Amino acid sequence: MPRPQLHPTDEQRKMVKSLAAFGLTQYQVAGIIGIRSPKTLRKYFRAELDLGDLEGYAKVQQTHFQMATDGEHVFAIFATGDLLALDLDGDIRRADHQ
Repeated sequence: MPRPQLHPTDEQRKMVKSLAAFGLTQYQVAGIIGIRSPKTLRKYFRAELDLGDLEGYAKVQQTHFQMATDGEHVFAIFATGDLLALDLDGDIRRADHQ
Protein backbone atom coordinates (compact mmCIF):
# COMPACT_ATOMS: atom_id res chain seq x y z
CA MET A 1 0.00 0.00 0.00
CA PRO A 2 1.52 3.37 -0.96
CA ARG A 3 2.21 6.00 1.62
CA PRO A 4 -0.15 8.97 1.74
CA GLN A 5 1.02 12.04 -0.15
CA LEU A 6 2.82 14.64 1.93
CA HIS A 7 1.14 18.03 2.34
CA PRO A 8 3.85 20.39 3.69
CA THR A 9 2.72 22.97 6.21
CA ASP A 10 4.02 26.52 6.39
CA GLU A 11 5.74 25.60 9.66
CA GLN A 12 7.56 22.70 7.99
CA ARG A 13 8.63 24.94 5.09
CA LYS A 14 10.01 27.53 7.49
CA MET A 15 11.87 24.87 9.49
CA VAL A 16 13.40 23.27 6.37
CA LYS A 17 14.60 26.67 5.16
CA SER A 18 16.14 27.47 8.56
CA LEU A 19 17.84 24.10 8.90
CA ALA A 20 19.26 24.36 5.38
CA ALA A 21 20.58 27.83 6.25
CA PHE A 22 22.34 26.36 9.31
CA GLY A 23 24.16 23.96 7.00
CA LEU A 24 22.51 20.68 7.96
CA THR A 25 22.55 17.91 5.36
CA GLN A 26 19.37 16.96 3.57
CA TYR A 27 19.46 13.62 5.38
CA GLN A 28 19.56 15.43 8.75
CA VAL A 29 16.78 17.84 7.76
CA ALA A 30 14.58 14.98 6.58
CA GLY A 31 15.02 13.18 9.90
CA ILE A 32 14.21 16.27 11.94
CA ILE A 33 10.92 16.94 10.15
CA GLY A 34 9.97 13.25 10.09
CA ILE A 35 10.57 12.32 6.45
CA ARG A 36 12.36 9.05 5.74
CA SER A 37 14.08 9.98 2.51
CA PRO A 38 16.08 13.01 1.36
CA LYS A 39 14.54 12.34 -2.07
CA THR A 40 11.08 13.03 -0.63
CA LEU A 41 12.45 16.11 1.11
CA ARG A 42 13.79 17.44 -2.21
CA LYS A 43 10.52 16.66 -3.97
CA TYR A 44 8.40 18.76 -1.61
CA PHE A 45 10.86 21.33 -0.26
CA ARG A 46 13.24 22.10 -3.16
CA ALA A 47 12.72 25.88 -3.01
CA GLU A 48 13.22 26.01 0.77
CA LEU A 49 16.39 23.91 0.57
CA ASP A 50 17.91 26.06 -2.16
CA LEU A 51 16.90 29.40 -0.68
CA GLY A 52 17.86 28.45 2.87
CA ASP A 53 21.28 27.32 1.74
CA LEU A 54 21.88 30.55 -0.19
CA GLU A 55 20.58 32.79 2.58
CA GLY A 56 22.77 31.01 5.13
CA TYR A 57 25.86 31.44 2.95
CA ALA A 58 25.02 35.09 2.29
CA LYS A 59 24.57 35.80 6.00
CA VAL A 60 27.95 34.25 6.84
CA GLN A 61 29.65 36.22 4.07
CA GLN A 62 27.94 39.42 5.23
CA THR A 63 29.18 38.83 8.78
CA HIS A 64 32.71 38.06 7.58
CA PHE A 65 32.73 41.19 5.43
CA GLN A 66 31.50 43.37 8.29
CA MET A 67 34.09 41.91 10.64
CA ALA A 68 36.87 42.37 8.08
CA THR A 69 35.96 45.97 7.30
CA ASP A 70 35.56 47.11 10.90
CA GLY A 71 39.25 46.31 11.37
CA GLU A 72 38.87 44.47 14.66
CA HIS A 73 38.78 40.90 13.44
CA VAL A 74 41.83 40.01 11.38
CA PHE A 75 40.76 36.39 10.84
CA ALA A 76 37.69 37.57 8.93
CA ILE A 77 39.89 39.08 6.23
CA PHE A 78 41.16 35.58 5.47
CA ALA A 79 37.76 33.94 5.89
CA THR A 80 36.32 36.30 3.31
CA GLY A 81 39.03 35.46 0.80
CA ASP A 82 36.65 33.66 -1.55
CA LEU A 83 34.42 36.73 -1.71
CA LEU A 84 37.00 39.48 -2.04
CA ALA A 85 40.48 39.84 -3.44
CA LEU A 86 43.12 42.53 -3.17
CA ASP A 87 44.72 43.69 -6.37
CA LEU A 88 48.33 44.84 -6.41
CA ASP A 89 47.44 48.44 -5.53
CA GLY A 90 45.67 47.27 -2.38
CA ASP A 91 42.21 48.05 -3.75
CA ILE A 92 39.51 45.61 -2.76
CA ARG A 93 37.51 44.07 -5.60
CA ARG A 94 35.20 41.09 -5.95
CA ALA A 95 37.09 37.91 -6.75
CA ASP A 96 34.61 36.92 -9.47
CA HIS A 97 35.33 40.16 -11.38
CA GLN A 98 39.06 39.66 -11.83
